[in-house]
Amino acid sequence: AGPAVGPPRFHVLCKGADSVVLPRLRDAATSADGGVDGDRGPQQRHAHRMRRHRDRLQGQLKRWGGTGLRTLCFAGRAMEDGEAADWSKRFAAAWSDLDAQRKRRAGDETGVLGKLAAEAERDLSLHGATAVEDQLQLGVPETLALLARAGVAVSVITGDKADTAVNIAYSSRLLDQHTDVIAATSEALEAVNGGGPPPPKQQAAAEA
Repeated sequence: AGPAVGPPRFHVLCKGADSVVLPRLRDAATSADGGVDGDRGPQQRHAHRMRRHRDRLQGQLKRWGGTGLRTLCFAGRAMEDGEAADWSKRFAAAWSDLDAQRKRRAGDETGVLGKLAAEAERDLSLHGATAVEDQLQLGVPETLALLARAGVAVSVITGDKADTAVNIAYSSRLLDQHTDVIAATSEALEAVNGGGPPPPKQQAAAEA
């Protein structure tokens, strides 16, 4: 008798910002160009459907962000037993290296642990997204308004989407209807540069 056939025992599950999760999806690396659905092969048709689903989700994420909600995307894939065993063995060996651990904790994606993570977090299927309201603590808007009237400069550092950050800035009274908002995003800089990528220094400043 052959080996037992059943559902995969190992799964890779990922969560994070759409800018991190979506580029790791299977359809992001698969071309679905050319012809109508009937002219495509099964893999291309699947990639085309997933791309349309992803595009709709990105529109929903933008709408959620515009109302001040904080969003997360979820994705995953099944991992074959052999792949999982090989990956786990290499990860355990790399994790025993304290220097590799320090690089990973510092956010260095070029080290061995970062490369192993990228190897596992590939060809993912999108599972969905969530949006939650992260309410301001009591007194935050009033405190920021008082600081502004006193001439104190206030800066906010956040990892939120731009639309979410602007919405929260209004709700916290850091911005008001008289404030001129200048969005120094990579997309805005591309528009300024005629559709091409911004110069490296500008891009670094925009994404900092």
